[in-house]
Parts: sequence; structure tokens; C-alpha cells
Amino acid sequence: MNADAGSRDPVATFGMARKKSRKSILLRFMEALKESRRRQTRRVIATYAHLLADRDTLDDDNHH
Repeated sequence: MNADAGSRDPVATFGMARKKSRKSILLRFMEALKESRRRQTRRVIATYAHLLADRDTLDDDNHH
């Protein structure tokens, strides 16, 4: 029996392709979820940026 016989088996090939496809769908979903969270975070920061302390400037009240 040849070691490569499994790679020519259509059932095994389809099963592997199907598993890869699921991973791809899950991976794409997770990346889309992360990107939507990043966008939401940027919107919230932009909305409330005026309330954030200006950490780049040193003044009498902002010494750390």
C-alpha cells in the first residue's frame, strides 16, 4: 500500500477541504469581529476625546 493513497482518496480529500473551509470561515468571522471592535473603539475614543487628559504635555497638574 502506498503512503500517498490517502491523498488520492476523494472522501478524505473532501473531508480535509471541508475542515479547512470551516477554519477559514471561523477565521474570517473572528477577523471581522476584531475589526468591528476596533472601529467601535475608535468611535468611542473620538466621541470622548475631549474628556481625556492631555498626557503629552507637562504642566503643573499633570506630573507622573
